[in-house]
Amino acid sequence: MEIKSGDARPIAILLAVYNGEKYLSEQIDSILDQTNTSWTLYIRNDGSSDGTQRIIDSYLRRFPDRIVQIDRGGANLGCRGNFFRLLETVEADYYMFSDADDVWLPEKIQRSFSLLKQKEQLYPGTAILVHTDKVVCDDKMNIIVPSWWKAVRLNPDLFHSLRCIPLSPVVGGATTVFNRFLRDLCLPIPEDPPQHDCWIPLQAAKYGKIFALHDPLILYRQHGNNAVGAPTEPYRFRWGKIGRIKRIVQRDWNLAGYYRRLGYGSRLKYFFTRFEVLIKLQWSKITYK
Repeated sequence: MEIKSGDARPIAILLAVYNGEKYLSEQIDSILDQTNTSWTLYIRNDGSSDGTQRIIDSYLRRFPDRIVQIDRGGANLGCRGNFFRLLETVEADYYMFSDADDVWLPEKIQRSFSLLKQKEQLYPGTAILVHTDKVVCDDKMNIIVPSWWKAVRLNPDLFHSLRCIPLSPVVGGATTVFNRFLRDLCLPIPEDPPQHDCWIPLQAAKYGKIFALHDPLILYRQHGNNAVGAPTEPYRFRWGKIGRIKRIVQRDWNLAGYYRRLGYGSRLKYFFTRFEVLIKLQWSKITYK
């Protein structure tokens, strides 16, 4: 079953949550406080065993015209499957992903959506993704670094090509907004897809365009239960001991085979580009201020 977003609210915010009672209310409140109100929030509870459903129910009662729950009582699909289930189910003109433990700054939707609309005027009928910087915080929302890109000295504009996007950490799922053209290109989801914040940018780089908004518009909460954490030190060559090199090569060999099955190209291309990305990460430290 597909659920269509109303024409008056073209943006679908897809929030995947699992055992998120500790932080979920704060994130939903930050979405409700957005300056842009052209959105509907779709939540999927991935079989939580804590009080997550009670929190969702309280918001559904208070904001029935704003918040929709997908697959109530549905099976546990994992982080990746949870987001993809939302993406497959909801039909809208534009999409944003939301983690359950972040906080969005009030202008996040308006500013990123405005840039996307500007780019659509320049490239009509094109799959477009816009992503932003983020503020990295601890579990109590104390700021660790005010700009992740600047902290790691990473210039996102250097990594938007199809060659680099699968191998770089530049696009975070919760920092993105993308249009229906891109969503449709991402479906159907392959049998063994990468994470949503890799699969979506990969298709954008392959078939469309990616643009960075160089402002941190999300408070990314760094805590022990993150599915993936955000490093806050500049990227460097770190080879270490011989055993670690062997593990890195084996990991990349497996990833190269995986991306080849997704249509990225040969293992030789993967390893050549891997080296290119490492060089760019070093170069971006010099060029990005």
